[in-house]
Amino acid sequence: MTIFCRSTARLLALLAVLAAGAALAERPADRLAATHPGPLYGTPDGGEGELLSFDARLAPALASLAAGERLAVDAWPVAPGVSRTMVLTRTEVYAPDARIVAIGKRGEVAVSRSTWAFFQGRDPSGTAR
Repeated sequence: MTIFCRSTARLLALLAVLAAGAALAERPADRLAATHPGPLYGTPDGGEGELLSFDARLAPALASLAAGERLAVDAWPVAPGVSRTMVLTRTEVYAPDARIVAIGKRGEVAVSRSTWAFFQGRDPSGTAR
């Protein structure tokens, strides 16, 4: 009975890990690689940079997300020569009833909402941004 309980517990733990991974990959395109390592170069201030070229499928995949949806992206650049898997979540920056205005010499003028998409990135464990 003890061996059966241990095996069952291990199986349940494995299934929980697999289910957590499946939650990150909600669509077939979720396993995109953002970029491939590019050449490193020196910056004018003595630092280091990396020339990057993003996967052409990345922008459309991110643009297709609704607020709150997420996309796991491999090879996301975090520093020159360093990349990680990141989970990007589209966030809404405006309240549903937000009114945006510019104030000038003639008073308030309504301004349309930005068409930019905003994202928050975290590693798959959710501990680093």
